[in-house]
Amino acid sequence: MARKPNFSSLEIETLIEEFQNHKEILNSSFTNTSTNASKQRGWASVAAKVNLSLPLSLSLAESLNLVFICVFKHLFKVLYTISALLHLNI
Repeated sequence: MARKPNFSSLEIETLIEEFQNHKEILNSSFTNTSTNASKQRGWASVAAKVNLSLPLSLSLAESLNLVFICVFKHLFKVLYTISALLHLNI
């Protein structure tokens, strides 16, 4: 089975925009059945929009959730590094 290509910048931009549109649901700390179903529908909606941005590759909601987490972990690492450098006056 061939490996899925990396996400393009357009796919990542669409992912972030759509996450912002659904962030209340997707960031909800509640874990009851109703909330989990809403989160799954939210990620499915995000996946549908990302898939529309580049129809050549199909992304699943679960993989988009993981990509979103990785993108923001990387962003926070970069911001932390910049903050540390600013505090060192470099």
